[in-house]
Amino acid sequence: MDSFQHLWVGTNHGLYYWAGIPTSTEPALLTVWRNSMQSFFPTDGDSYSINSGRVHQILEDKYHNLWLAASSGGLNKVDLKRKPFFVIQRQFGTASSLPSNYINAVLTDQDQEHLWIGTRNGFSKYHLQNHTFQNFVHTPINGDGSGVDVSAFYQQKDGTLWVGTRYRGLIIFNGNNRKVLTDVNANLSFYGTSVERILEDRFGTIWVATFERGLLRFDKTGNLLQQYSLDVNNFPARQCTYLLYEPNTDHLWVSSRDKGVLKLKISATTMTLVNNYQYEKNNPNSLSGNYAWPLVKDSKGNLWVGTIGAGLNKISPQGIVERWNIGYSNIESLIFDRQGYLWLGGEGLMRLNTQNHQQIHYDVGDGLQSNSFKIGAVCQDKGGYFYFGGIKGITYFKPEQIQPSNQKPEIHLTTLRIYNKEVHIGEPFEGRVILSQPLDETQELTIEPNENYFSIEFVGINYKNPKKNQYAYKLVGSNDDWIYTDYNQRIANFSNLDAGEYTFLVKTSDGEGGMVGQACRNQNSGVTALVQNLVGVPHLCFDFIFCFQRIPKGNISKTGFEK
Repeated sequence: MDSFQHLWVGTNHGLYYWAGIPTSTEPALLTVWRNSMQSFFPTDGDSYSINSGRVHQILEDKYHNLWLAASSGGLNKVDLKRKPFFVIQRQFGTASSLPSNYINAVLTDQDQEHLWIGTRNGFSKYHLQNHTFQNFVHTPINGDGSGVDVSAFYQQKDGTLWVGTRYRGLIIFNGNNRKVLTDVNANLSFYGTSVERILEDRFGTIWVATFERGLLRFDKTGNLLQQYSLDVNNFPARQCTYLLYEPNTDHLWVSSRDKGVLKLKISATTMTLVNNYQYEKNNPNSLSGNYAWPLVKDSKGNLWVGTIGAGLNKISPQGIVERWNIGYSNIESLIFDRQGYLWLGGEGLMRLNTQNHQQIHYDVGDGLQSNSFKIGAVCQDKGGYFYFGGIKGITYFKPEQIQPSNQKPEIHLTTLRIYNKEVHIGEPFEGRVILSQPLDETQELTIEPNENYFSIEFVGINYKNPKKNQYAYKLVGSNDDWIYTDYNQRIANFSNLDAGEYTFLVKTSDGEGGMVGQACRNQNSGVTALVQNLVGVPHLCFDFIFCFQRIPKGNISKTGFEK
């Protein structure tokens, strides 16, 4: 019986589960049916299935991970409090499935019951409740191959669906009626261009951003009204990537491959360039790069600009550009949730608080389809669910249900090395015993002058997603700056320290927020401690304090340890 009053039974013929009524106020996030049995068996090709049908022992740890000992399979882990990220993926061998897992575009249908999904092998109409697919312009294949590369959607009020492709034309689709635009005129062929974005203005005309033919304007029936391109009428951009329209001001924002972001003023028949925001060398108030793609407006009228290779930018209503250093260089999709958080797709997912710059990262270890999301492939349904397309399907979730973890990684000092040689407990090292007990429990260490090249290794124990753990350490008295590192480099190296008193601090986070803290002296016990300042921060930091006392030989005294 686990902490949520669910019964797990391991047998020689699989794992069985019964969902009871949880006594905790926190919901169990497993996708199961209450008061009915569910079974789990090994599945070939599925790395997330149990690895053996013979389960001999089951144990739940304090982090609410369930550990399963399986004969001929080894160890399995079930996260009982998994974040509610879910995926839509191609199921090979089934009659109703996605035509491809490589997702370029997503759009919620006007009926709010279907999701349009553009892939590298045609597009699908997916029923959100029945989980069935109706596929179009796809090539039936056994593997995850490619056919018509569908890259953009727009749906008119009468239900007409505009479908953009890469080098295969523009499809106007209404029920059984289908019109495919390929050669628009003698100088414009869709076989030579990629459609990246489609939208409609309040005048009833359709705007299409293309990657080689600039910006195109059509009437509702698909007749070309105007082409704006460097080759045709000196329009600044030939390679347009994204569109955003403001009907209250008739401003049309256009992202481009090499000209940054264009702000246009449109009417029923005209278009005027208002401003062109670009990268300018030695100007920090210019865009960080010219390869702009997704655009989104916030409630205050700020325009957020994602770039490929240059991160995130914000353009204020007054036209002031601000660069945001958030760690992501490729921003492929942007959307605000109902709480005001900005979600970014790219190298995983990020939730960004635009008020205090706080970031929370999510990756494939949290249940995402992969760590790669595709450009502009995001939408929201009427229930508030987000749908992010990537290279291995769609990740969907309700943003308010994705809460930062409150589990503490327990930090431990694991290894002491001198001249890259491990110091073992109770064993002489160069003629003397340095560690008489584990490093975590040691109260005093003495480092001799000829041992003044040593390292301390540490780890934060967290079985949820340990690869997200981040660390920082510093040696007060030698270097007062924090040195940041990740799960793969959990070691602090020191050499040639003068005799004196130093304090070694190390802290960690579980990757769901920044690390905070400050050092002070505890007057009651005389123990050096690190006071945590966690106001407004949705995670906890855990710190190890190591004090170096000044003696001729460089004595190192551990005077405090806090978890």
